Amino acid sequence: MIPVSFVKMPSILSIQYMNERDFLYEVKGLSEFSSPPTLRSWVSENKERFMSKLEETGAILFSDLPVKDAKEFDHFVSMFNLKAFTYKQSLSNAVRINKTDKVFTANEAPKEVEIYLHHELAQTPAYPKYIFFFSRNVPFYWHNNT
Repeated sequence: MIPVSFVKMPSILSIQYMNERDFLYEVKGLSEFSSPPTLRSWVSENKERFMSKLEETGAILFSDLPVKDAKEFDHFVSMFNLKAFTYKQSLSNAVRINKTDKVFTANEAPKEVEIYLHHELAQTPAYPKYIFFFSRNVPFYWHNNT
């Protein structure tokens, strides 16, 4: 069994609920995840712990996993055996590209188009219970605060 530990995120990335519960925990991948079967086994062994922590805190950041592109991200998300929510179901009018059945880009609008503060799925009559996000590049602030 590959261990898993939940690490409270630094204050710059943590948000407190009004009842003082922590909002975000990080789960770091290990060097043992060099193969998809090992990662799948780890998720399978720890899925209930992940889901329990997610219900408790509201968000989990998985980092240092061997996920490099949309196909690998789709594979990782599929390991949780959750009901898929397609981009078509969202009824969004944003310009996006489906990379896989479960993975689509965040925005394909030109860089000069301003995106105002919004609720991502406000127009959706049916919405997913869980949303996974993937970032291939680590934000600048992350390097300076971890």
